Amino acid sequence: MPDIEKSSRLAVRLGISQLVAQLLINRGIETEDAAHAYLYPTLNQLHSPFLLYGMEKVVERIRLGMNRGEQIWIFGDYDADGTTAASLLINTFRHLDFPVKPYIPNRFEEDMVEFANALDIDVIITDHHQPRPDALPPAIGLITPKMPESEYPFDGLAGVGLAFKLAHGLMGGGDLDPFLQSQLDLVALGPRINAAGRMETADKVVKLLTGESYDEVVPIAKELDAYQPKAAGSGEQNSGAGSRYD
Repeated sequence: MPDIEKSSRLAVRLGISQLVAQLLINRGIETEDAAHAYLYPTLNQLHSPFLLYGMEKVVERIRLGMNRGEQIWIFGDYDADGTTAASLLINTFRHLDFPVKPYIPNRFEEDMVEFANALDIDVIITDHHQPRPDALPPAIGLITPKMPESEYPFDGLAGVGLAFKLAHGLMGGGDLDPFLQSQLDLVALGPRINAAGRMETADKVVKLLTGESYDEVVPIAKELDAYQPKAAGSGEQNSGAGSRYD
């Protein structure tokens, strides 16, 4: 049941509607300080990426690969979360002046982890889903806040949030420099571009989000904006533009 007295008091103190105050209370945010921090977050509230289980090992392995000049590929999922995560990491390596290759797998046909292992390629996974304890993916590193060993205080990070944490870790994990701050628009991006992921691949989304000039990205944006799914029964996949991404 709604706590009218508590929500009214919180609404008056913060200058918000009683509905918003009640929603905060429903989520366990009941004090004025906690509600203010939730509604008006600052960069000072960011937690260290190294609280995520396995982050130090993953960062060490990536830095070793960079020092050796190994080829690094960024594989991203086809939805809004996956394409923004891939784009953020591509931008990060570009900022670090280390060339990487992006790839968005075919959503119907490819199992990249097993194939990479067969070629003796080390795989690192960032994933916000709950892994099965008895069937962890065969990767040398798995970054997720849902691992039982994780000390990270928030387990609701999206995939792009975990990519941002990895980027933060690669850059030392301290205060956010201007580059990392410039990537926060990708971290907070909405799901409208999800429609592109319902095509066979979403590589054009990654090209859009990692483009470096107006002339480069505008034609891609117009093409994605104009994309229309084929009529039902045509054999093509529906765009799913209104679907939720997680």
